[in-house]
Amino acid sequence: MTRQLVATSLGLLLFSVACGPGTSPGDPTLLPGETAPPQQNNASEPPCQDEAACAQGEQCVEGVCTGAPSNNQASNAQTSGTTQTAPNNNNNNMALRCTSDASCEPGEECSEQGECVRIERCEQSRDPLGYCARALALAPEDVACSVSGCVELYVAPLTAIQVLDLTSGAGCQPDPAGLSSPGADLIALELLSAQGETLGWGVVVGYAPGEGVNDFTSTAHINGLPADVDLDACPQELDGSRFRQDTITSLGCGGDMVVSFFDEGNTPVELVTGMQVAVMEYGPVCQGSPQAASVDEFEVYLCGDDNADAVIENTECLVLASDGARSGYVLIEVP
Repeated sequence: MTRQLVATSLGLLLFSVACGPGTSPGDPTLLPGETAPPQQNNASEPPCQDEAACAQGEQCVEGVCTGAPSNNQASNAQTSGTTQTAPNNNNNNMALRCTSDASCEPGEECSEQGECVRIERCEQSRDPLGYCARALALAPEDVACSVSGCVELYVAPLTAIQVLDLTSGAGCQPDPAGLSSPGADLIALELLSAQGETLGWGVVVGYAPGEGVNDFTSTAHINGLPADVDLDACPQELDGSRFRQDTITSLGCGGDMVVSFFDEGNTPVELVTGMQVAVMEYGPVCQGSPQAASVDEFEVYLCGDDNADAVIENTECLVLASDGARSGYVLIEVP
C-alpha cells in the first residue's frame, strides 16, 4: 500500500513539472477554460522586391512601393522600420532631372547623368561664362568669371584713339646729320562725321615714347585746335622748314600716343559707328620729308575707359580700327 501511494504521488509530480501549475496540455500559458487566439500569418510576400514591380517614379523601399524619399527620410525609414513618402516639392535633397543647364536653378548645371548639381565657384563649371550669365541674369558677353567669382563687365564707351608705332630697322636709327625722329611722326588727328564734316581735333591724353634717340617728344601742338596743314599741298606746307620740334611728335619705335576729342563741356566724345578719324603722319604722302627713305608704320586702335578712372591704358585699347600697318595720311572709319 505504501509503495503504490508513493508511485502515484511521483506520477502527479512529474505531470505538474511538465505542464506547469494550472495549465492545460494544449497551451502551457492558458489557464483552465481559456482558448488560444487565432495565429497571425507574418510570412506573407511583400508588395515588391525591386523597382520593376512599382509604378514609374516610385521606389521599392523595404518591400513597399513609395515615392522617392529624401536622404533624411530614407535614413529615418531604415532606422524606424517604417516607410515615408517624400513631399512633391523642390526642397528635398534629390537632384532634379534635366536635359540642359537652362533646366536648372542659378548656381547649378546639368550633369552628364541628367541631374542638376550645385557648382560652388564659376571656375569649376564646364562653361564659366554661361554659369555666370545664369547666376547674374545677364548675357554671357556682359559677365566674367574672376578669382572673386562672377562679375558684371563694365562696357565703357569708346572715347579715345591709340596710334601704336610698328617701325623697325632704319627708321629707328639716330640721324647723324641732325635731330633724330624715330618711328611715326604725328602732326594731328581729326574727327569727322560719316559725311566728312569736322567734329573736332584731337588732344593728347597719353604718350609713351618708344625706343631710339628722340628729339621730337613735344605734344603741345596736338591740343584740340585745327592743324595749319593743307594736306593737298603737303610738300609745300611741310617742307624741311616745317619739320620742327613744335609741329611734330615722334612716337619712337614701339611707342604710342592716345588722343581724345572733347565737346564744349570738356567731355570726351564717344566714337560711334560711321565716324571717321584722320591720322596725319609725316610720311610718304609728304614727299619732301627727311624720313622719305624709310617708311614709318603704325596701327590704330579704339579705346574705352574700362576702369572708369579717367586714364586710358594700353590694356583698354583693344579694338583694332586700321587695316593692318599704315603710314602717312590715314582715314580710319569707326567700326
